[in-house]
Amino acid sequence: MKALGFTTYGAPEVFEELELPKPTLGEKDVLIKAQAIGINPYDALLRAGTMQKIRPLEFPIVPGSDVVGEIVEVGSKVKHYAIGDIVIAHPSIGGYGEYVAISSAKIVKKPEEMSLEEAAGLASVGTTAYFAVKLAKLKKNETLIIQGASGAVGSIAVQIAKEAGIHVIGIAHSRNRDYVSALGADEVVAYDEENLANRLAIKQMSCSTLVLAEKVRQKVCSS
Repeated sequence: MKALGFTTYGAPEVFEELELPKPTLGEKDVLIKAQAIGINPYDALLRAGTMQKIRPLEFPIVPGSDVVGEIVEVGSKVKHYAIGDIVIAHPSIGGYGEYVAISSAKIVKKPEEMSLEEAAGLASVGTTAYFAVKLAKLKKNETLIIQGASGAVGSIAVQIAKEAGIHVIGIAHSRNRDYVSALGADEVVAYDEENLANRLAIKQMSCSTLVLAEKVRQKVCSS
């Protein structure tokens, strides 16, 4: 199969078209023929070699953690999925390949109303937002402050939190105020127009309130 990868770390120019064997399946895996992929900042870090001490890998390396495509093979113990299903997949690596073998536990059927482009950009940011909100362990009517509420992770977190009945305060640029409001945020604070500390009166908030950044979760307690 064809894949886009690299055999040395460096600038984007290290990418090359590779000819690799088609992945083999485990009994609980599916084989997906990719139709669209998402490109993440992590992929650039991997290509540049920034992650090599944290995550040593053998060359050639084919990055990619966001894939949408058609199932063309299924393992003998796969349930709920069949050949021909269009699914969103979240592999740990290898998404820039023509085919991706992945556990059926890491895929979900693509909603019919969702485009391939939208689906390809969902897996990484969607799972990040989901687990960030769940880890907060907030109850209905408690407050969640989402920094970067108009961003990829933040915009999904707003919607997940509102679905759970949480009061959401979104922090974003003023040009994105209407967008964040449309996502369901109860309040929107424009960081370029307002003093965040004064506007949010953080010291008056209870310990049940959380600040959720794209990658940081912090407890905010009253003094």
